[in-house]
Amino acid sequence: FGIAKGLEALIGLATDGVTHDVADFILNAFYLFFLNSFFVALATFLIVRQLRFPVRKFIDAKARQRTLIFMVLFSIIMAIPSFFILRDVLLNLRNKRNVESFILNYIGADAKYIDETKLIEIDGSYKLIMKVYGSSISQMDSAILQAGLLASGLDHCQMEIIPTSEIDLKSFERLESRVIDFDQTIEERLNAARTVEDAKDTEIRELQSVLDSLQFSAIDMETTCQGACTLIPGIESLAYSNQVYGDLNTPTFYVTWKPGISVVEQNRNQKNVEEYLKSQLNLKEVRMVAVR
Repeated sequence: FGIAKGLEALIGLATDGVTHDVADFILNAFYLFFLNSFFVALATFLIVRQLRFPVRKFIDAKARQRTLIFMVLFSIIMAIPSFFILRDVLLNLRNKRNVESFILNYIGADAKYIDETKLIEIDGSYKLIMKVYGSSISQMDSAILQAGLLASGLDHCQMEIIPTSEIDLKSFERLESRVIDFDQTIEERLNAARTVEDAKDTEIRELQSVLDSLQFSAIDMETTCQGACTLIPGIESLAYSNQVYGDLNTPTFYVTWKPGISVVEQNRNQKNVEEYLKSQLNLKEVRMVAVR
């Protein structure tokens, strides 16, 4: 089934060639059809011989010889075009590599102005047709380019440069460069503006945090200070100060100790006061200032 579908496709190609009246297309399609048929028959013959099926008995030796000669001649006829096709493929591949080498070594960076290249054969010689944009390649020394063709292995080859447009691409390149520079400048300014905005947002959040930490209710502060005076002995008075010293996040309290309290006891009680204030006001640190 696979072999039949493959041969059917080639018949379809040949039919399309007949429809469009393309002789090369028709011949190539029919040749591929007969070539595939030949290899199918050859594979069948080898399998039959491998399986040792009985050989057909010829009427006489002459009929057998005629059949053998026909098979050999048909095989040679089918193989000969393949060598020409292989030669053309290798030649086209070599010419393609030579053209690429010529463009790389002798056109160089200006190769970006090439729109299309085509190598055609005319009466045993070649012509390299090169369609280009602008005038950069057209203004090159033709003698140097011709020498480059010979050095690249393109013997008996002439070169023809055809402008495809009167537009100078260098103007577009300059405009593109200016647009890219403008985009980069805008992007840098936007990034700088974002950085400043982020810094301001961070500063605002920090200040808001400080304000939140300092905005205690006067009633809560008085109640907390009275509770510390009641629970912790030795305190004569305890008051919150609205004045800020050093770190804005650390509130300041003024404490006055009763007469007769030793320094050791004052230090011990001050630590108790600090722990009490931090727990009641939900603070991390407090600053105590002793008033004498």
